[in-house]
Amino acid sequence: MIGDGSFTNGMVYEAMNNGGRTNNRHIIVLNDNKMSISENVGSFAKYLAIVRSSGKYYNLKYHTEQKLNNIPAIGTKISQFAHNVKTDVKNAIYPQSTFFEDLGYRYIGPVDGHNIRLLLMGFKAAKKVDGPVLLHVITTKGKGYDFAERSPSAFHGISKFDIYSGEPVSSPDSFSVYFGKILSEAALKNEKLCAVTAAMSLGTGLEKFKKQFTNRFYDVGIAEEHAVTFSAGLAKNGMLPVFAVYSTFLQRCYDQLVHDVALQKVKILLAIDRAGFVGDDGETHNGLFDAAFLNTIPGIKVFSPCCFRSLEADLNQAVNIEKYSVAIRYPRGCQAENVKLLKYSRLEYSTFGELNAETAIVTYGRITSEAIEAVKQLDNCCLVSLNQIKPIPDFVVELLLQFKSIYFFEEGTRTGGIGQTLASLLIENDYKGKYTLTAVNDEFVSPATYDQLLEKYNLSAAKMVEIVSADDRR
Repeated sequence: MIGDGSFTNGMVYEAMNNGGRTNNRHIIVLNDNKMSISENVGSFAKYLAIVRSSGKYYNLKYHTEQKLNNIPAIGTKISQFAHNVKTDVKNAIYPQSTFFEDLGYRYIGPVDGHNIRLLLMGFKAAKKVDGPVLLHVITTKGKGYDFAERSPSAFHGISKFDIYSGEPVSSPDSFSVYFGKILSEAALKNEKLCAVTAAMSLGTGLEKFKKQFTNRFYDVGIAEEHAVTFSAGLAKNGMLPVFAVYSTFLQRCYDQLVHDVALQKVKILLAIDRAGFVGDDGETHNGLFDAAFLNTIPGIKVFSPCCFRSLEADLNQAVNIEKYSVAIRYPRGCQAENVKLLKYSRLEYSTFGELNAETAIVTYGRITSEAIEAVKQLDNCCLVSLNQIKPIPDFVVELLLQFKSIYFFEEGTRTGGIGQTLASLLIENDYKGKYTLTAVNDEFVSPATYDQLLEKYNLSAAKMVEIVSADDRR
C-alpha cells in the first residue's frame, strides 16, 4: 500500500483473500490523500472509474478480446485497434494512469476511499487482472472531523485534545517546540546554520525556523537517506546543517551516516525527536534503537538531555564548540518539573542526592525524572544522570567506580545500548561492585500509554525502588 490510507488491512484481506491465494498477482493500492487529483476528473470520469472497477467490465473485456483474436486474419488487428482507441480515450480522461501503465501496471481508479462498496468492487476487479495492477484510491485526511480536515498536518500525530475546539489540552511547550525556538535563536547569530527536514517540519518544531529563515530551510520530502547525504554536502560547502528527524526514521540512514558523514569527517547536527517510548504510536514509532546504532559509528558525539536547560546547553556546544558531527536526542512531550532539582556540575552529567552514598542509580534522558522520585524514596542512594552518552567520558566512569552498587535504567534497547557500554567500561577499569542493567529486551514494544510502558519495562519510579530495595534486602 502506498500512502496514508483511511481503510484497513482487514478490508484488503476481505476483498483479496477470499479463501485462497491471488495467483501471484501483484496488487498495489495507491492512496491519494487529496481532495481531488486533477481538474478534468469530473462526474463523467468518476462514472467511468466505477464502471472500470466492476468485475463485469473485466469479464466483458476478456471475452471480447478472446473472440476477436480468434477471427482469422483480421481478428488480432481489430483487437489491437480497439485497444488503442480505448487507451487514447482513457488517457484523455485519466492522464495519471499513463505513468503507471508505462511501468507495466494495469491502472484502476480513481476510487472513493470512503466508499466501502466501491473499494470492494475495486479489489475484486484487481483480482481479475492477469498481471500487476494499481488501484488508485482517493481519501480526505481527517475525513468526518472538521478540524482535522482543515489542518491535516497538525492532526497527523497528536496528543490529547479538546474534541469541540480541536485545541491540544497539554502544554504546547514540548521538547520539539523548544528545540525549534532555540534553533531559530542560534540561527540569528550564525548565518551558516540551516535546517533540513524530511517532510516533518511541523512534527519536529521547525515551522518557526521555516518562516523566519526561508533561504536556509530545506524540505527534501520523505527521503531521510537523502537528507543525511544532502546535509553532508551542505557541510562540505561551509554550511552547518541541522537535520531534525524522528528517531524511528533515522534508522533508514545508517549507511549514509557511516559513509557520507562519519568517514568524510564533516560536521552536521542530528536533532533526534521522539527518542524513547512514544506511547500509542506503537512498534513502528518507538525511538529505542538510535542510541545503540549511533554507538557503533565513530566520530559522532551523542547528547541525551532530560530537560530544556540541558537541551539548550547541548545545542550551544554542538554549534559553537564541537568539531565533528553531533546528535542530540530528546523525547516526545514536555519537560518534567522535578528535573529542576538536578545539580549541574558539568555539561556531561548531572546529579541528585549525595555522591557519598553507597548506591547509585544511573540513567539518561526523560526517565531521569522517574529516577529522581526513586532516589527520594531510597536510603543511601543518589542519581547520576548522563547527558553525554557517547562517548561516556572517563571522569564519569571514575566517579561511578566509588559506588558499591550501580543500577542502570535505560529507555532503549538493551543490546548494544548505553547500559552495556558502561558495564564494559567498568569491567575494563576493574570495578568490584554490583552492576544491574534494566532496559528493553530483544523485542518490539507494543502500543500502550507512556506510563503503562514504564511499568511494563520496570522503568517507573516505583519499579526502580522495587528493584533497588529487593537487592538491599538480600
